[in-house]
Amino acid sequence: MEHLCSLLLNGSIPVNPEALVTFLDNDDMCHPARLYSMRSAYEGYPLKGYPVALPCKLLLDPSLTPAESQLTNFVNMKNPADFDHWRKHRSLARKVQLVSNSEAKESDAEEYFDYIVPSAILKKFFDLNPPAVRSHRFCDLRLWKILDHLTPIALGDNDPNSWFLAHYKVSMDEKMLTFDNHGQRINETDQISFTPESIQSADQALSERYHPLSPPQVAMCRGHLESVIIQYVGWNDIELEDARGVKVAELNRSHGNGFGDELWEECISRILSLFDPATLHASKGTWVTPDISETLL
Repeated sequence: MEHLCSLLLNGSIPVNPEALVTFLDNDDMCHPARLYSMRSAYEGYPLKGYPVALPCKLLLDPSLTPAESQLTNFVNMKNPADFDHWRKHRSLARKVQLVSNSEAKESDAEEYFDYIVPSAILKKFFDLNPPAVRSHRFCDLRLWKILDHLTPIALGDNDPNSWFLAHYKVSMDEKMLTFDNHGQRINETDQISFTPESIQSADQALSERYHPLSPPQVAMCRGHLESVIIQYVGWNDIELEDARGVKVAELNRSHGNGFGDELWEECISRILSLFDPATLHASKGTWVTPDISETLL
């Protein structure tokens, strides 16, 4: 997030403080109609000045070959409005999943890349999150959760076949294989959010008390909890407490009574240490879901 903060504050805002911001990862494919469609969705959105999400996308299986992954297999350059172009390639049928706007949540396919965001909201996010938070590997999940909180009206499926991003999606089965393999990645597209960043002495200590967990497996559990905690800490205590109840129970059930409690306390202490008291206090109550009662009349 640090590079986005620098680009926004030093590049975009000085030129146009009211610019709208979208996002793209270096290994995602972007449909040519994406920017136009996102701008149109923003202009037609009933809540002015708030982010808008267009999460329709193609989820790509990691088994796609380099030849199959070419953009020309997915986009008809002569007719970009042909969203079904990828279906003409038989080998893609079992390796690509189309997710519409209405299916994104249940498909666990939502992310901050789905949004078009006013500069003022993005600047506020960076102002309220110090460098230690912005440089955390799960800061993007914090941004996504706040954007989701600010978007109470979801867009429907005007065209159920449309998609604007295509990116890899690792299945839960593959994540569990990585866990069973003690953190060794099964393939290069494994999501970083599930693989251990590093092994800490605390991971070793917990693995000794909660055998047969290995230190890499404890580190993966630690990474998962940090990815959950950073989404809510400081601004949404209700969701944080709900997440604590669910995750601690899961870990205790799977790896031994007390494991989840110990690991949660270690993780939340670490995440809280990334904030200074002033920004943590300023985050309280600052992200409020807009009132849509009049909009829906």
